[in-house]
Amino acid sequence: ELTEVVRNELSIAVANAVSGTVAVANSYNTQVTGTGTNFTANATVGDMIVVTDGTYPLRSFAKVIKTIDSATVMNVESNFLYVGQGRVTTNAGNNQVVISANSNTIGDFLKTGDTIRFNVGNTAANIETYQITVGSGNTLTLNNVANTSNTELVYHVVPDYTAAVAHTIIKVSV
Repeated sequence: ELTEVVRNELSIAVANAVSGTVAVANSYNTQVTGTGTNFTANATVGDMIVVTDGTYPLRSFAKVIKTIDSATVMNVESNFLYVGQGRVTTNAGNNQVVISANSNTIGDFLKTGDTIRFNVGNTAANIETYQITVGSGNTLTLNNVANTSNTELVYHVVPDYTAAVAHTIIKVSV
């Protein structure tokens, strides 16, 4: 027996001029705050916002807009967390970690102020979280010493979007 599939047409268009910049107070958050923006006039729930870090293009995000609270406040569907490139190696008692097997230089996707976190014991209780204070080559200096020694850990990056970054609204309609 065949089932009829109904297909909707999806229309996507980049909004004309969008003014202002955006910031995320805490990248674990879904709230985006604008300065000089007019979200109520330029966006609709269901549209997408593209947060663009011009200096670090690999840190850009596209998120679906879930709520528009005002001309300067909106909420998106998920936080601004991503899986880092390569793997991290830590040494207990040392505040430097090494990123290896990444396809881009760490300066393309990590910067001072970002937070990295990794799970050292396969439970939520074993997640270690650090802020990057310096990055050079494939070595990161963290704000605290690592608690354990580990190799080849997958890590998450929480980008520091507290400073203003550019954005674009992509209009989506069905």
